[in-house]
Amino acid sequence: MPTKTKETGELPYKPQDRVKLEYLPYLLREMGITEVMEAGFCKAPQAWLSANATKDLIYQFYEDIIKGEIVAETTMSELEGLANMFYTGYEVAQHDISQIFKIPENSSLKGGHVW
Repeated sequence: MPTKTKETGELPYKPQDRVKLEYLPYLLREMGITEVMEAGFCKAPQAWLSANATKDLIYQFYEDIIKGEIVAETTMSELEGLANMFYTGYEVAQHDISQIFKIPENSSLKGGHVW
């Protein structure tokens, strides 16, 4: 679990603290998601897509806690674990999908039109 931030040197929460809206930006920064998002889509499209999807997952998770669909006692440590698992899985899935659609080097499609 992250223990420091660039701005203050300390996180405003401990790993066992319950998930709160004001903690989420710190979690995103510590996971590196904020940095990827700020760099922009053009700099690293696949990384940006993974970061954006993970950010959306984290905020949706918080909304589900508010709605009572997820246990309110969920800790920041549990949220970070879930977010890291999702982030890694999303990146792996992107790589796998890109390999499915990859055009082989010896393909006639490499030169452009095939007709």
